[in-house]
Amino acid sequence: MAPLVGPPDFMTSSNMSFVLDPLLMEASHLPPPSPRPNLDLIIDPLLVQDTDVAPQSPHSFSPTSSGRSSILAIEASEEEHPTDYQISPPPEQVYPNPKVAEDEIHAWSKAMRYEMSRTKSDKNKDGLVYKQYYKCARHGKPSNSRKSTEEGRIRHGTKSRRTGCPMGVVVKAVDPKAPEGQWKLQHHQNGKSFTHNHPPAPDPSASSSHRHRACPEDFKMAPPPEQEYPNPKVAEEEIHAWTKAFCYKLSRTKGDKNKDGVVYKQYYKCSKHGKPSNTRKLTDETRVRHVKSRRTGCPMGIVVKAVDPKAPEGLWKIQHQMNGKSFVHNHPPALDAIALSGHSRRVRSRATGTALTSDSASGAS
Repeated sequence: MAPLVGPPDFMTSSNMSFVLDPLLMEASHLPPPSPRPNLDLIIDPLLVQDTDVAPQSPHSFSPTSSGRSSILAIEASEEEHPTDYQISPPPEQVYPNPKVAEDEIHAWSKAMRYEMSRTKSDKNKDGLVYKQYYKCARHGKPSNSRKSTEEGRIRHGTKSRRTGCPMGVVVKAVDPKAPEGQWKLQHHQNGKSFTHNHPPAPDPSASSSHRHRACPEDFKMAPPPEQEYPNPKVAEEEIHAWTKAFCYKLSRTKGDKNKDGVVYKQYYKCSKHGKPSNTRKLTDETRVRHVKSRRTGCPMGIVVKAVDPKAPEGLWKIQHQMNGKSFVHNHPPALDAIALSGHSRRVRSRATGTALTSDSASGAS
């Protein structure tokens, strides 16, 4: 018998002020808690028996003998794939802006031992995003676009995390015509915001997004802002100027082409992305240059693409990654931005160009 999963002992997010719903407490035959300031313990009435909000799992449960709010352990293995796991979603409430809402979503899901990803967004008539969709990180089905077999796989022993989990929530502007104002979180009307088809993770910090968000504040560096530019060259110049000010460097890695064979999208990653490679199979004895690779597997990156992919000669815009990795580095900023090869090369090029211009002007006179 696999028990239902209860909430953790306490939330780890700051400025958390969620309020329990007395109607849901009544549905679960529990008395509403007495009000108290600075509520730290989160007791979820949706996870007890006889709840009318979400479909009831056929699995029984029993609370642990803890002095604080209980955590119900999973006894069945994940291979059993029960009908559903009732895990509390982030509560429906209003936030001052979408970023605060997303921060609270990730803090809540980490405490409940699952992970959520922003999947897509809707725009209003003015082209401004007013609605964002979040789904469980295990949504969708595993894909095998390369038709690889077990014998032909390069990486053995790895499996997709996707299980087709139906859980999701929606975050949208209170006034779709004014998305710069307050935003609110809404659950799906079909009850799927409460239901996962997999058990919670034993350790939420093991998931990639929670692990990246747990980086020290010193490693969270502001990316170039999301805005439009007259062409990709101007956008790239602004990217290098911005990263130089924040003491890191971005490199253009690849580009996508439209049906006409014209590049309409370019990807930029932190210069420390990727893993060190040793294609020549060198050892310390056979190395000529005893230097270390700068690569640390940094996940930070952004995208620059044409506003109209069919007309890349027009405006271009910068976009951040939806998983939040555009804000996170796994290394501290450089002590001196000029020490980074790309920035130092651009400084030398400008100095050389200025000198040549000065020489030409003096020769003409």
